[in-house]
Amino acid sequence: MTGDLDFGSILHSLLEGVSLNGRSSSGVSIDLSTVEIRYLCKTASKLFLEEQTLLQVEAPIQICGNLCGHFTDLVHLFDRGGYPPLARYLFLGGYVNRGEQSLETLCLLLVYKILYPECVFMLRGSHETELKAKTRGLRAECEALALGEIWQDLLDLFDCLPLAALVNDRIFCCYGGPPNDVESLDDIQRIPRPLRAPYTEKGIVGDLLYSKTNLHDPGSISQERGHLYGKDVVKSFVRRFNLKTICRAKQVVMDGYELFADSTELITLFSVPNYRSKYPNDGALMQLSEALTVSIIIIENSASSNSDSRKDDHHSNSNNTNAFLYHHPQALNQDSKQYETGQT
Repeated sequence: MTGDLDFGSILHSLLEGVSLNGRSSSGVSIDLSTVEIRYLCKTASKLFLEEQTLLQVEAPIQICGNLCGHFTDLVHLFDRGGYPPLARYLFLGGYVNRGEQSLETLCLLLVYKILYPECVFMLRGSHETELKAKTRGLRAECEALALGEIWQDLLDLFDCLPLAALVNDRIFCCYGGPPNDVESLDDIQRIPRPLRAPYTEKGIVGDLLYSKTNLHDPGSISQERGHLYGKDVVKSFVRRFNLKTICRAKQVVMDGYELFADSTELITLFSVPNYRSKYPNDGALMQLSEALTVSIIIIENSASSNSDSRKDDHHSNSNNTNAFLYHHPQALNQDSKQYETGQT
C-alpha cells in the first residue's frame, strides 16, 4: 500500500487479461476510476517535480522511444526487456495519442514510476502537451470513456515531466533533439517546472520537444516549433558537451532504430511496431550496459515476425542474450531478436 490507494492492485487491474500473443492496441478497456487516475497523476507529478529537469541517470538502463498509446505493445516491451524492478527504464516521451489506449499506456507507466521510482524515468515529448493531446487522440479517448473530467489532471501531469536526461554523463537523451541556444547543459537544468504553453513551444524547450532531424541540410533551420537539424549540429553538440551519443525519439523509423547520417552520434528510437498498417515498421528497445555497450532488442512487425529473411542482416550478441534470458526465459522468441550495435 502506498498512500491512500493500493498501487499494486491498480497494476494488477491494468495487466490482468492482457495477451502477449497479439499486439493490437485495442481490446483492453481501462478499469480504473476517475479517483484512481487522478491520484496516479497527482502522486506521480510530485515525484517528477522532486527530480531534476535534466535527469542524471546511471547505466545499466533500457531506453524506450515512442509508445503512441499502444498499451499491449508496452506490455510486450516489458516482456522482452524485463519488468520493473528487475529492469530499469528511461522513456523518452510520446506515450499518448494515435493509438487507442493512451490512458492505459500512461497509467501503467505511472504505476511503475510510483512503485519503483529509481527504476522508471519518464521524459516529456511533444505529445505530452495540450497542443498535441487535444487534437491527436487523448482528449477524444477521455471523452469516449466518460473520463473528460480528468483532462486537466493529465495536462498538469505533463507539465511536471523532466525534459531531458544524461546517462553516465555521456549519452544525452530527449524526445526531439538537441537545443540550439544552450551555453551549458545547466541551461536545461535551470528550466522551472511545471511548464505550460507557450513556454513549451519556443526556445530550449521547443527544441527539446519538437525538433526533427534533417539529412538535406547539415545546419539548423528554424521552425514554428523547434528546428530541423543536420549532422553538423549533432556533431557540434556532441563535441561541445563531451558526449558519446544523442538518443532521441520523435520520428518513425522502419527498423525501430536508426543511426542518423550513418553515425553513432545520434540514434532515433521508435518502440511501437506496426505503427502504419500500409508500411509496417519494427519497434526497438535500446539496452545500455554498465560499460555503455549498446544492444538493440528488435520487436518485429506482424508482416515479418514469421519470416527468417532478416536474420543475416544483423549480428546477434549471444552473451547478452544469455544474460537476458536468465532473468526472463520467456522473453526471446521468434518475433524478437537482440543485436549488438557496438560501443558508444
